[in-house]
Amino acid sequence: MGSEGKKTLVVDAGSTKAAWGIAASGASFVTRGVNALTASDQELRSVLREAGEKAGDEKIDQIYWYGAGCATTAVCSRLRSALEAEFAPATVQVASDLVGAARALFGNGQGIASILGTGSNSGYFDGLSIAFQVPSLGFILGDEGSGVAIGKSLLAKALRGSLPQYLSEELSRTMGVDLASVLERVYRGEAPNRYLASFVPFVAEHEDDDAMKELVSEEFRNFAGKILTAYPQAHEAPLGFVGSIAWRFRPLLEKTLDEFGLRAEKIIKDPMEGLLKYHA
Repeated sequence: MGSEGKKTLVVDAGSTKAAWGIAASGASFVTRGVNALTASDQELRSVLREAGEKAGDEKIDQIYWYGAGCATTAVCSRLRSALEAEFAPATVQVASDLVGAARALFGNGQGIASILGTGSNSGYFDGLSIAFQVPSLGFILGDEGSGVAIGKSLLAKALRGSLPQYLSEELSRTMGVDLASVLERVYRGEAPNRYLASFVPFVAEHEDDDAMKELVSEEFRNFAGKILTAYPQAHEAPLGFVGSIAWRFRPLLEKTLDEFGLRAEKIIKDPMEGLLKYHA
């Protein structure tokens, strides 16, 4: 938690956007997101410069960064050095976005925290740290139940002719979906994970369509069946969810969890409010 009298900057950094808030003062701003694992040095410096400009004359004493991609000691060390250079002489602590989600959901309590946003992640939090984790594996090998997975499923169905025709035609007309352009953006373009997740608003717009309901539910079943049920504590510990996908499709998520005998005790859109309270 934050030290008394010190100005504490808390960062919730996802792949799409990063939220920055100052504990106790209520000041906040948003920048582009950054995944610490995949971002280049140039991209990282650019986002931090943007944040420094938006922070203005605020004198920051300490920074708590909770970010996507903060999965290894090397990644955290690289990010810490970049933050120290931009916000000197502030002290910096770096942790994964999963730790941030757990603290926002449970404070110092125990539970299984799950992130369903652009990507997905989960872990059993013992009140101090992530004590056990089923690896996410990222958007190529995993990210079940995420915006990336939903976008990937939508495009695969559209390009293979298994979506209702009117949806495929609307995708082509409004979002330029065709085989050549999709393959180019996914395999040669920048930030393919963000591109795939960019189709979530289309799915949400048509969420009353049975095909869209089943598509989202299928991804939630993948997450519940492959990830959550792999936790020995799944039917005993509190379950909490953070992220735009969990929040936007909450009824489908809760219905799918029920199929597995699971129940979410808390679903929040983002962790910032809880993290600011934690560090106040």
